[in-house]
Amino acid sequence: MDDRLGTPCHFTMFRGAKVCLPNNMGLVIFGVCDPTGKTERIWINREPNCLGNGTSKYVISTIDLQCDATLGGNIQVVDPMPLADQVLYTNDQNGKNCMPSSLSGNALHPVHNIAPPPIPRFIYETDLPSTVCK
Repeated sequence: MDDRLGTPCHFTMFRGAKVCLPNNMGLVIFGVCDPTGKTERIWINREPNCLGNGTSKYVISTIDLQCDATLGGNIQVVDPMPLADQVLYTNDQNGKNCMPSSLSGNALHPVHNIAPPPIPRFIYETDLPSTVCK
């Protein structure tokens, strides 16, 4: 358990550094907009994977999840509670209007808000606990 992260973690290679990576991270499917403009939403895959059961407030966006290799991508922090409406909104072709899509979140693929400030949006390898060199 890491007190700074507030979650169990395990040591592995992430973006070229050996760090304690949060357990049970979900995978980012893609970011979605909020029609009110108040917050940013994110669609998450909470299916179990080689990082754990997907229940953590930490999520990782990566193109190719290869747990036996150095992990890449970005780690983000989300509000632990899924949004009540579970509606996916996406920008139109011009990127100006946030419109409801035909897709919606569900228990294994919920929509969450990005964690509000002062919680950092992204967690970098330098923010994670690292091993001590001997």
